[in-house]
Amino acid sequence: MKWIPSEALGSYIALVGVVAPENDGGRWALFVIGAALVCMFLLLNVALANKQGAAEWLAQKKQGDPPKLAGWRLFGVLVLSLASFVAWACALPGTPFLTLNPDATQWGGGVAVVWSLLLPKVAELLDLRLPSV
Repeated sequence: MKWIPSEALGSYIALVGVVAPENDGGRWALFVIGAALVCMFLLLNVALANKQGAAEWLAQKKQGDPPKLAGWRLFGVLVLSLASFVAWACALPGTPFLTLNPDATQWGGGVAVVWSLLLPKVAELLDLRLPSV
């Protein structure tokens, strides 16, 4: 759960509950909105974590220090966050993944549990950390 911005997951769950789409297209549209929210909130958190004064930025630039989270590390964090969102979204009732497999919620729940156990070790192995705001 910690790899999915809570604002994005809460918004997705609220949208699914309020809109309650009857057709598959509506469920997939909400899923895409939820995935976009994950990316948006994660990037906002990175921007806030990297926020600094102009003098500090110039000093860092002169020393050649890289930003706190950029390049492949930012991409890696996005991938892990989106993978976590997919696992949790698949486990929720009314998931659009039911169009692909009638047992999607059971599979999603199992994958979410296993993924939550593996993710910290995968992140450590790849030297990936979430931005702290």
